[in-house]
Amino acid sequence: ILPRISTRLQGYLFFAAIANLINNVGYLFEITAPSEAVYVVALKFSYFGRIWVAFALLLVAVKISNVSYNDLITQILAFVHIATLCVMLTYEHHNLYYTTSRYVTDGIFPYIEYGHGIWYEVYNYALLSAYIVVGVACMCFDLTRERDVLKRKQLKILISSTAVQSVFFILSILISSPLVAL
Repeated sequence: ILPRISTRLQGYLFFAAIANLINNVGYLFEITAPSEAVYVVALKFSYFGRIWVAFALLLVAVKISNVSYNDLITQILAFVHIATLCVMLTYEHHNLYYTTSRYVTDGIFPYIEYGHGIWYEVYNYALLSAYIVVGVACMCFDLTRERDVLKRKQLKILISSTAVQSVFFILSILISSPLVAL
């Protein structure tokens, strides 16, 4: 991506690619699931990747921007993601991640309608939104420091792609929000 790519950055990019692959394979299994039980297994499988996508992309954004930070922050965030995965994998036994679920076979693909629990809300809305803000802020900060025309263009493309994804993320939050139903 940038001429100053380091081994750590390549590792973060690889991590993001593998997380996306696992998430997408799980999603493929979800939409082809013949029953609710198979769907739930596929959903849980996809979370082994899904839970790490935003984290990996945050690490990429911070590394690209050459922002220094304490490794303890990375470890704490990794722990939060592991805890979130554990909470999601055991959602049938509590109301922290999903409060309700209903298997729906109407339409082309089966899906499960979920009520969102407090852990789901905090993780998917607050934490991931914070990742977007921090990632874009780091890249914008780097853009203001960068003098090389090619590197500035690359940063602008990364910021633009993040902005487009962020708009759709915000729209998905608004669409699924209980406030919209009012």
